Amino acid sequence: MKEFRAFVILLAIFNIIFIGKVFAFDSNVISVKDYGAKGDGVTNDLESINAAINACDLSTECTVFFPNGTYLVDNSVVVSKSNVRLLGEGNSVISFPEDINLEENGNRIVGVIVVKTVDQDVKNVVLENLIVDAKADDLHYGKDGSLGRGITFIRQGKYVGTKNYYEMNNVKIKDCTVKNSYAYGIAVVGGEQLKDGYTSTQVADILNTMTDDFDYRAYYNYYNVDNITIENCDISKSRIGIRLNRVSNLTLKNNKVSDSRFENITLQVENGLVTDNNVERHNGGCGNICLDKSENVKIVNNNINDIESNAKDIDKTGICQNSSAGPSYNVFIANNNITGSSRGIWLKNHLKSANPHNKNDAGSRPGAGFIIKDNIINNSLITDIRIDELLDSKLNSDEYIGKSYLYNKYNNTVNLEASDSYEGEVIGTNIKVEDNKNLVLVNPSKIMIAKINENGNYIVGDKLQIMDINGDAIDTLLSSDKEIEVDLLLGDYILKDLSTNLETSFKVENDGGVERKVIIKIEDKNQDEQIDNGNKEENIVDVPSTLSVISSVLFIISISLIFVGICLFGYNLYKSKKKID
Repeated sequence: MKEFRAFVILLAIFNIIFIGKVFAFDSNVISVKDYGAKGDGVTNDLESINAAINACDLSTECTVFFPNGTYLVDNSVVVSKSNVRLLGEGNSVISFPEDINLEENGNRIVGVIVVKTVDQDVKNVVLENLIVDAKADDLHYGKDGSLGRGITFIRQGKYVGTKNYYEMNNVKIKDCTVKNSYAYGIAVVGGEQLKDGYTSTQVADILNTMTDDFDYRAYYNYYNVDNITIENCDISKSRIGIRLNRVSNLTLKNNKVSDSRFENITLQVENGLVTDNNVERHNGGCGNICLDKSENVKIVNNNINDIESNAKDIDKTGICQNSSAGPSYNVFIANNNITGSSRGIWLKNHLKSANPHNKNDAGSRPGAGFIIKDNIINNSLITDIRIDELLDSKLNSDEYIGKSYLYNKYNNTVNLEASDSYEGEVIGTNIKVEDNKNLVLVNPSKIMIAKINENGNYIVGDKLQIMDINGDAIDTLLSSDKEIEVDLLLGDYILKDLSTNLETSFKVENDGGVERKVIIKIEDKNQDEQIDNGNKEENIVDVPSTLSVISSVLFIISISLIFVGICLFGYNLYKSKKKID
């Protein structure tokens, strides 16, 4: 009998070490109500919440649980240690009071939830299933540049004067709602230090006087927040919905971001995937999704809708490389659906010489290694795609990046909604490119749909043939050196470029006005064509493999089978011994 008891004890130890370790987060749960939080929408629960967080043991993973309720806090909920998960129940609200003073008695309140490195590394922090409300009203939301954020992660230095930063990595924000922020909805900000030999005054002077390409990376060392996931979140009414500055290895997926005072999403990222997000309505800034000083980023399968934005036309860009902090490199923009922007995609030249109104602000050309492919762009106000002068190498470096590529598939939507000119530019075409020796047009825009004139006649471009929907030619080749009018009845047609075999299907229909609209869909007949470094987009970001998940499942199954086998062996051994006795 003693042997059997010993055997059971050994099995229990085995279970704790090998199986219990898989569920460590669930095995160490602290409820904020156990530390006095009320969650009644009246009581100030700040001290109770921070006490629960401080009770977490640094040596193990800890879940701080918020049962359903409204937890008022008059200052920031602070996480400054590793292995902490803040978990809500589904209707768990952490909120500022409506009358909060963000700078009362000199106390600057950065955000509702602040995760930061104070005196140690901060790793493996998860915020999940929470509702965060900073309580800024319609007059004040998004009006503050730094205080009153919803959720913020900040990587700070060890102490003043050092260039060594505490580490911050492996952070996740999942299934959270963030709303009514005075500043940013979600902000993740890494550290920076001036390089040896520079002062902030010197850099400011350079910024104000430089007319060539300016890149902050030439003057600063960066300490990124690493390995970030923001997934299935809803962020609304903030200054910038999601601001990611000096971060690396980002996954931004399945979020809804809307109604920001400026941009909805801003990215200064190394190695990032931005995918399957719904981004809509903003009131200013450079655009809905704004890149700056980024490298190795994929922006794919996002839905961007600017139809109801209140921004001025010049600011309503769907996806913009702003270039105010420096160029970006190796950016893959594909399969996005962009509607109602001024410019669907704009790779913007921010050189002072190109922006004379920015008298005190330098910038750069957009960068190098862009691939723009298979985006669907509708109802643009100015032009669908604008690409300013590009680079082919990194600034301040001999590293060669390569040319950029624009694939002509879905990009060439007709832009009949565009006016004839905008701020002195002649527009109305769907793609505008300038001085781009470093841009390659793959199956370039030889199908040049211009307009249907007031008589309903079709004016077309170079080496084209118009066919009916069955493919039978109804007119001869047309030349781009003069306008040739073709009488077309209402109906469906095919326009074919005989030099490239590109085809465009379009419809002529009467919309009750002077002009008739043409609906265009580009169909690329040469999809197998290969180009130099055209496979680059497949290697920009490592998409996490399912192998780790499979390995974990197989591990648990194996351990369980071993556990059962040992139990059976022990039981049979015990029965045999009992019979002998």
